[in-house]
Parts: sequence; structure tokens; C-alpha cells
Amino acid sequence: MISSKQFFDLWVEKYEKNKKPLSLNWDDRKKYTIEIKKVCDDLAKELNLDTWHEYYSSDTIFYKKDNAEIIGGSTYIINPEIVFEHENEANNFLSEIAHNLIIKSKLYVTVSYYKSTPDINYLNKIKDLINKSSSSNEFKKNKNFLLIIGDDREYQSKNYWKGYIFHKKKWLLVDSH
Repeated sequence: MISSKQFFDLWVEKYEKNKKPLSLNWDDRKKYTIEIKKVCDDLAKELNLDTWHEYYSSDTIFYKKDNAEIIGGSTYIINPEIVFEHENEANNFLSEIAHNLIIKSKLYVTVSYYKSTPDINYLNKIKDLINKSSSSNEFKKNKNFLLIIGDDREYQSKNYWKGYIFHKKKWLLVDSH
């Protein structure tokens, strides 16, 4: 299983590798989202996983091939490795957090943006929502709920992404250094 920190580091690496097409599509969020999916696909290859985009309500599910069950002509993902949500709208990604709370997985990742460094009040709202989940103790124990937030002020910087791992009563900050 990949850890939150390992996923974060790999996310930053793959995002940087794909930065040119992402930058070209920054102002067209539909095209930008397509490029984000390509980053997910690139990341999945590195992890020897497959992806399924727009699987039910999740933006991307990372899974092992043997966890895709075909029944009656339909494919069902059983035991996903990673559930991934991406929100283009800065400062408003609580619904993406909620999507991750309803699926059982080994790692939960939400990627979004903030118009500056996320303030503690917003992070506390997210923490409060996660704490209400029946899985919150698992997240605390396993450190497997990761927020990746891009600071819109640092868009072209290597320090663009910040990672926050849900752990006990606080967030563990992860950066790309």
C-alpha cells in the first residue's frame, strides 16, 4: 500500500512532468480536468494500478486489475486502492471530502486549490467533517486521508502543492521538499 506521503511526492513529480499542458489549460477548467486525469493515469502506471475515471460519484478510482469484477456485462471495482477527488473551485471542496467519506479504500486523496495558504478555520471545518465519519479512527491510525492543496499565489512555483494528512487532532503538513 502506498502511504499518503509517498502519494504526495509522486503527485508533485507527475504534476511537474505534465505542467506544460496543465498550464496551457489552466483557464479552461474542463480541459484542465482532462489533464489532471492524465496525471492520475501517469501516477497509476508508476504504481502498477489501473484507473477508472468518473466511477459512480468518484472522480478517479485507482485499483488492481484483480479487483475489477465483471458480472452480467458490467464491471465493478471491489476493494479500491485509492479514491481520488479533484475540485477546481478554490476554497470550496467540502463536497469532495464527503465523496471520499462514503467509499471504503486504502488511501483517500482530495486535490483542490486555495487562493492563499488555507486558513486554519477552513482546515478545521474539513477536520470536523472527517471526525463525524465512522471511519475517522481508521484515518487517524493509518494516516491515509490526504488533502493536496495548490496555492493559487504560487501557481508557477515548485512549492505550489502542500499536503495535509489527517492525523489525530491535527493536520500533518507535507511539502515537496
